[in-house]
Order: sequence, then C-alpha cells, then structure tokens
Amino acid sequence: MPDLDQPTSLAGLVRRLAARIDSDALSPGDRASLRKLDPEHPPLIFWKMVAADEELGDQLHRPGGRRAERWAAVLQALAILGELRSDQIYLGRALAEARFSELRLERLLRGDEASQLEHVRLTARFLAAKGQAVEPTHLARLILEDDPERAETLRRDIARAYFHSLHRATTQET
Repeated sequence: MPDLDQPTSLAGLVRRLAARIDSDALSPGDRASLRKLDPEHPPLIFWKMVAADEELGDQLHRPGGRRAERWAAVLQALAILGELRSDQIYLGRALAEARFSELRLERLLRGDEASQLEHVRLTARFLAAKGQAVEPTHLARLILEDDPERAETLRRDIARAYFHSLHRATTQET
C-alpha cells in the first residue's frame, strides 16, 4: 500500500486518494456517496477527504474556476472505478479495449467544462461496467487541466492511443 502522506505529482495524489477510497478509512456508505455525488453539491465525505489530505486542500485553492466541483468529480470517478485502477493501462488504450464508441470519445474529449464532468463520470461508469482497468490520472487531467494548450495535447494523446490500440487490435485479428 502506498504511503498516503507523501506529496507528489498529480498522478501520485490521484493514487493516494484512490488508496484512501479503497482503505478502511472510508465506510461502504462513504464510497457509495462518492460514487453518487453531484459535483456541484459534494457530500460531507468529500470535505472529510479534503480535510484529511493537505495537498488536496491546497489544490482547491489553486487558480482556476470550480476547483471543488472538479475535484469532487475526480473523487467520484475514482470511487466508480474501484479496484479497476492500473498504473499501466492508459486511458486511450483502456477505452479502445473496452470498445468505447468514437462518438463517446468525441464527447469526452470535446465537451465544454460544464459537460466535461458528466462525460468523465459516464466514462468511468462505462469502464467499470466493462470491467476495464485504467490508469485514472488522464481522467483527472481532463477535468483539472487549466492550460488550454496542455489540455489539447492531452486530448490528442488520448485519441492517438485509442486509435493506435484499435488499429493494433484490428491488425492482430486479421
């Protein structure tokens, strides 16, 4: 189990939060509340997690709008994915392996800020329903990235990995 108190990158913070969600620190009811939360009105368990993790609390005070809503959506995705998190299966590949449609991918990658939170939630639910493991940091970055250029690079990387994985799977089938 990772050290839950080590400050690190976004990937490290996401892993630490995921480990906390999976740990005995949260009750099954707390995890259910995270899975069902409305990012605009996060439940008390969200604020309990913020209070328990100084780095997460600091993230809420960074520049950029709707930080609490965005982090609530990240925690929701982590709770939905449960133990289907993997450090080695990046989002584009995971979506291709789960047969995520191109239309859904387009919506996920091109949604405006208001719809982005919903598309990430739907994507996490889709992956969970398919039993598809994924490294969740790309989902977090889709929600949290404020720099338009870096956000576009991330979207391109996800699309590239998705189509590369589809192509590789098609080539192996023939």
